[in-house]
Amino acid sequence: MNRRNFLCFLGLGAVALTTTATLARRQSRSRPPRIVTTKTNAYLIGKIEPVLTGKIEEVAPAPTGRYAIITQDLRPEPTDDVKEPFGEQKLWVYDALRRTTKLFHRVQDDSVKGIQHRMGGAIWFPDSKKVILQQVSGPTLLEEKSLLSYALGLMDVDRSAVRWLTPPTNKMLSIQGLPGIPVLLCQEIGAEFEPTKRYCFLSSDGVFGPMFTIGGESPLFPSGLSVDRKSLLFMNTTFRRVVGQEKPQREDHWYAVRLSDTQVTALKEKPQDRIPFSKADTKPKLPLTIAADTAKLTGGAGRIANTNALWLEAIEPGPEKKFNRALVAAEADSQSVQLLNDLSAVLYTHDDALYAAPIASLDRVAFEKMMKQLAISNAKQTGLALMMYAQDYDENFPHDPGNVKEAIFPYIKDNDTLAEFVYTYKGPLDLGKVEKPSETAMGYIPSPGGRAVVYADGHVKWEPTPEK
Repeated sequence: MNRRNFLCFLGLGAVALTTTATLARRQSRSRPPRIVTTKTNAYLIGKIEPVLTGKIEEVAPAPTGRYAIITQDLRPEPTDDVKEPFGEQKLWVYDALRRTTKLFHRVQDDSVKGIQHRMGGAIWFPDSKKVILQQVSGPTLLEEKSLLSYALGLMDVDRSAVRWLTPPTNKMLSIQGLPGIPVLLCQEIGAEFEPTKRYCFLSSDGVFGPMFTIGGESPLFPSGLSVDRKSLLFMNTTFRRVVGQEKPQREDHWYAVRLSDTQVTALKEKPQDRIPFSKADTKPKLPLTIAADTAKLTGGAGRIANTNALWLEAIEPGPEKKFNRALVAAEADSQSVQLLNDLSAVLYTHDDALYAAPIASLDRVAFEKMMKQLAISNAKQTGLALMMYAQDYDENFPHDPGNVKEAIFPYIKDNDTLAEFVYTYKGPLDLGKVEKPSETAMGYIPSPGGRAVVYADGHVKWEPTPEK
């Protein structure tokens, strides 16, 4: 983002505190900043934008990039008479760059036949704009699980289309993405909804590899990759009773499955040079994180309400403590919050609606220049307001040092301009008695890298922070 656009974005971000008009009216000079800085970059939260209204079941952000898949449930709430009401679900694609939401797929229940269709989740392929959709269909009575049917669809965000796939088994497949490999791992689910030991791989082209079986008595778990990243490693653990010992003896069993042809090899011992999934993930670590905590909001008639506030925090913050975290929203459902992996937006829900807080980024050097420009501009307006006040009050400055902002506010009428102003003047109130107005500081507005100082004659001078 260039400097001009960032400054425009800065103006937008400084206006909106939360999503609703009620919360917007609660803005004050003491509101938390909406800028987060790290050691190398600055991130600004823009104006909150409504995305969808209605119950949001799932928000699945892309592993990389600006997209998120949103599952929306438009069925009415259950009642004592109708425990499983009929309705529909919609699948949307949110684009944080264009700030658009596009309807991609919808499933409608068949009330005549008593059949419901439900989206079972969206799984992204690594480093791809393709998603696997899981759809479950069957009677409304949940205990009739044997009558359920399953479908898998491949969705391409660029082509705006869903292609339904033919799995290599008629049973349900549990699908997961694993760090470091370009395919998804599919595990067959048995008749009693218990995972079996049959697996296959699914490519981003929608092609299933052959089913393969891994032996062992206990559940298997993908554990990492071989050092050459050509094989997926599985492990299962068994406990064997040994004569003369109170505790059973633990035995770990390892298996390697070659990604190219699914050949299974039982290993004699734990691979010493394996790559755990924690180290196989090639995605960059995000410099920001989301935090939620309880906040108190004061409403009309002095009423105080406890809300769940949502914050954006720097993992390795910059030198300015006030920019370590920024308020995203004063009211949010902390269970449904997603920070997109390209840091383009925060998605969150509140009161059966989905909102987006766009994020703009700028490198730290350019950010400090922008903030310097903003501080100098606000300082000039503050200096002019002090001069106008003195002109209206017989060449006198405000008498109460603790009430200066309130005194000069009518000449600016903008809390943002005065929010950071620090009044330091302790000299004579009569402007005529100030010996050297051009050298007498009235106060300053701090900014990263320095501060904009306001003098008694109204001019402003930038003072950089001394180097340590």
